[in-house]
Amino acid sequence: MHATSSGSSPLLPRLMDAGSTNHVLVDVESGVEERLAELVRAASAFATMLSSEELVRRGDRVVLLAPPGIGWARAFLATIFAGGAVVPAPLGAPPAGLEHIVRNSEAPLANGAER
Repeated sequence: MHATSSGSSPLLPRLMDAGSTNHVLVDVESGVEERLAELVRAASAFATMLSSEELVRRGDRVVLLAPPGIGWARAFLATIFAGGAVVPAPLGAPPAGLEHIVRNSEAPLANGAER
């Protein structure tokens, strides 16, 4: 499911159904708030960049190295919108565990996000 140049994908209508555009997500640890519509818009723009620069191709695995929160959700959606498959990597894992996940994922890209 590649994001198109207009920033839409088949998953977007489900996320943006009537009434959901006013939902607000709150990161319980940081208190940061973001409207669902803005999260989807930002993820779609990021997905368009990932696709246009051929950083993620349909079916590519992408290791997601990010703390839980809105940034993680944005990176997750961007990967999906770009056609990639997310390989979540728990940041609290020991270095050897992270190395194992990254190496065995066969991912051409690791994506990190801030909170």
